[in-house]
Amino acid sequence: MDDRSTHSHSRSTPRLGKWLLPGIGGAVLVGGVVAILVAFDVGGIRGNAAPGPATRNAPATVVKKLPKVPLEPEARRVAGRFILTAVARKHLAESYALVAPSLRQGLTLAQWETGNIPVVPYPTEELKPVRMSVKISTGTRANIMVFLDPRPGVDVKSQVFIIELAKINAHWLVTTWVPFNPPAIPLGTS
Repeated sequence: MDDRSTHSHSRSTPRLGKWLLPGIGGAVLVGGVVAILVAFDVGGIRGNAAPGPATRNAPATVVKKLPKVPLEPEARRVAGRFILTAVARKHLAESYALVAPSLRQGLTLAQWETGNIPVVPYPTEELKPVRMSVKISTGTRANIMVFLDPRPGVDVKSQVFIIELAKINAHWLVTTWVPFNPPAIPLGTS
């Protein structure tokens, strides 16, 4: 027998073992786990597990309906002034008094007056009359959809916002102002 063939064979066997043995060991391990799962019917894998004890459905949670009362004129006035001041970035000192501390986010009046505020802006110079749709009005809390529509010829897109107000210490204050972006509905679905 040729020395080269013996020598080359002895070098390739350990290399083959490095690849083959872990693969076989992994397969044996997986096979063992599957055998245990089947033997003990873990998770009803065999499909013949005895049914468990009957469960009783919990009663449905009843959501308490909030009382709906007419929106107070003061709340509507605060919403309108907020749009013409904070949203428009005009007379910001006035708008500071119209927002709840949660919306101010710790900003001082001087910081608020810089216009770098947590309120989404919208140009209000060329708006059609603002339309509002009251969604929730409880006497202490209000949720209103605001439709901002520019006059024809103005190069600004119409936008819908949600404004929330709360009655805090007998005064209506704005707590939230966010754009309303409903999810897109795919075309061609029925």
